[in-house]
Amino acid sequence: MTHRQVCRLACGTLLVALAPGSARAYSLLERDALKLELRGLGEAGVQANTSQDSAGYVNVARLMVVAKYSGMGRVMVQYEMKNGRPELLDAQVEVTPFSSFMVTAGRFKTPVSLEFAIPAPKLRFHRRAALKSLVPTRANGLDVGYEHDLGDVSLGLQLGAFLTNTDLSSGIDDGVLATARAYARLPYGVTLHVAGADHLFSMAPTEDSMHQEAVIDVAASWEHGGWGALAEGVVVVDETDGPRPYGLYAMAAHRFVLDMDIGLEPAVAYDQIRSGDNVNHFGTVAFNVYWLDYRLVTSVDYRGGRDDGATSHAGFARLQIGF
Repeated sequence: MTHRQVCRLACGTLLVALAPGSARAYSLLERDALKLELRGLGEAGVQANTSQDSAGYVNVARLMVVAKYSGMGRVMVQYEMKNGRPELLDAQVEVTPFSSFMVTAGRFKTPVSLEFAIPAPKLRFHRRAALKSLVPTRANGLDVGYEHDLGDVSLGLQLGAFLTNTDLSSGIDDGVLATARAYARLPYGVTLHVAGADHLFSMAPTEDSMHQEAVIDVAASWEHGGWGALAEGVVVVDETDGPRPYGLYAMAAHRFVLDMDIGLEPAVAYDQIRSGDNVNHFGTVAFNVYWLDYRLVTSVDYRGGRDDGATSHAGFARLQIGF
C-alpha cells in the first residue's frame, strides 16, 4: 500500500468517524426489532527497530457489519485489509434464546486467552501479548455459554469445539479443538478467568507443537475509574521433548481526563515467553491520547528486551480512527 493510499484511507476514515451521529457505529437500518450497523477501524503510523529502518505502515483497516435482532441475537461479519490483502476475520452467528444462555457458531475468537479477547480498538499497545503464539486464536466452530447473575457477581461457563487445521488430501488432520472456560465478573470491574484447550481425535497431527499440545490459561483483569490492569499466564501442559513452553504477561494503565474529555493514558507492560530453549523478555512503555475516546487515538510506545538471546529495541507511533 502506497503512502498516497495510506493518506486517503486515514482522511476517509476520519471524515466518517467525525460525522455527526456516528459516536459508536453507523446505522444502516433500524426497523422495529432489527438493527443493522456498520463499524470501522483504521490504523496508520511509523515504526523503527534495531533490525530495519523506519518505515510507514498500515497495521489495521477493518470493516464490520453487525445485524442485531432484539431478544434473539446477532450476526457479525468482519473483514481486514492488511498489507493490501483482504482477509475474513470473523463470520459468526450468536443466538440468545434465553437471557443467560448464548450459542455462537461460525468463525470467531476462541475463548482461551483473556488478552486476545480485547477488541482491537481498545488495545493500549501496538503489539499484543507474546503469549498469543501459544494459544489458539481464531477458528471455525461452535461455542455454548451460560452466565448466572448473583447480584453484583456473575459466574459464567463456556464449552466449545473448533476445526483448526484439517486437509485430508495432504494427510493433515488436527482433529477437534475442544475449549473450556470459566469466569467470574466481580464488583469494581474485576474479571477472573481460567480456560483450557486441547486437540481431540487427531489422526494425523501436524508438526506445529505449539498448537497441538494442551494449554491452560489463567488471568485476572481490572477496569475501574480510569485504571486498567491485566495479568495472564499460559502453559503447555502436555509432555514435550524439551523445556515446557509458557508465557507470562502483565500490564497496567491509567487514563487522566482533561477538559473537553481528552484523555491522557500512560501504560506499561511486561512479557516473558519460553519457546524452545530460549526465554525471551520484553518491556513496553506507551503513552496514548484519546481525542474523541476510541474514535480518534494517537499513541507512541517503546518496546525493548531479549529476543532469542539478542537485545532488541522498537518504537512505534500510530494514529487510530474508528467509528
